[in-house]
Amino acid sequence: MRSAGDVGIGQEPLPFDPPPAAPVGVRRRPLAEPLRSSYRLGAELARSRGWPEGTELVVEPGRRPAPGDVVVVREQGAERAGVFQHRFGRPVLVSDRGVGWIGPQIEVLGVATLVAAALDVP
Repeated sequence: MRSAGDVGIGQEPLPFDPPPAAPVGVRRRPLAEPLRSSYRLGAELARSRGWPEGTELVVEPGRRPAPGDVVVVREQGAERAGVFQHRFGRPVLVSDRGVGWIGPQIEVLGVATLVAAALDVP
């Protein structure tokens, strides 16, 4: 039975409206907080890398970290930086404060691509 067009005997249109058209474009869920591209370090890499507190890191959010890369992570709302490594087959973050597993509750914000030293301006 046809629902539109040439209507013949016994071929009346069906008694319902066509389904609504699908929306055009892709809707994405907005991020809770927009991702930044630069972060200011605390003292977590002062001894291992020689970077003083206040050093700025420019990160690339879409890049997958490789062992030895400096990454910025967010854990329970706090941002920290460290060196990405593998220990016992699991990803870890190594910093001057120790070693921590990178689990599902930790969000990797990006891999550092550029480091700018802190300037002492009076």
